[in-house]
Amino acid sequence: MATSPHEIETLATERANNTTIFTTLAEPRRRFSLRYLRAADTPIKVGDLAAEIAAWESRRTAAGRPDGDVDRIEVALVHNHLPSMDDVGFIEYDSSRGTVALTDHDDRIQSHLRICGGNRP
Repeated sequence: MATSPHEIETLATERANNTTIFTTLAEPRRRFSLRYLRAADTPIKVGDLAAEIAAWESRRTAAGRPDGDVDRIEVALVHNHLPSMDDVGFIEYDSSRGTVALTDHDDRIQSHLRICGGNRP
């Protein structure tokens, strides 16, 4: 049975989408962010997310991290991680308000996160 050009194009697009999704999820801070946002269930401030990532990375409370660490993480979120996750459709990043929230694609996100490493960020 021959494969139609439309089927080939669909498979190529799906493969490219999966590559983009897994490339996006390769970064631990992004996986942590998605899990944190799911637990928060509401839009959160980027600075609060940065503080939680800093605490997770150091295994301390957010208050126990130097402000400089949190600031560097926030810069990385704003200029790298959040735009990438927004482009893929995992989050809604409002740069003017400085907030981030999950999109309605939670089932798709969770299935890809499971493939990327169970419950580990």
